[in-house]
Amino acid sequence: MSFTYDPSLPGISVFEMGWRHFKTALMVSFALFIAALLFMGEAHFRLTARVVCPPGAQLIYEETTDSEGDTSLSGYCQAPGEQPQEKTLEFLLAIYGLYTLAAFAALFSAGTIIRVIRKLQKGDG
Repeated sequence: MSFTYDPSLPGISVFEMGWRHFKTALMVSFALFIAALLFMGEAHFRLTARVVCPPGAQLIYEETTDSEGDTSLSGYCQAPGEQPQEKTLEFLLAIYGLYTLAAFAALFSAGTIIRVIRKLQKGDG
């Protein structure tokens, strides 16, 4: 018995294919999101700073480790002359959203391309 994944999901509508790819993208991107924060947290916070922080504000990134060895990441936006505003949740959601978008685009594009190729082959034969 062999298992092959067919991203075009033959026999279902394009909308159903998109919904299934979106659910898969949510799961796959969560694993990528956790790995990204473990290995390159600051780079990802800086990547999303333009989206999360208001114009003119600067990102303040903090990575702290407590006495038990647990690490926490924090992101703040500070506009000139103002107190820093904590935006950690917004940064995390933006990073997760980027990975979800990338995973969905890859899955849906592959499925659509394979689906179009199969329809063209059926039309020729």
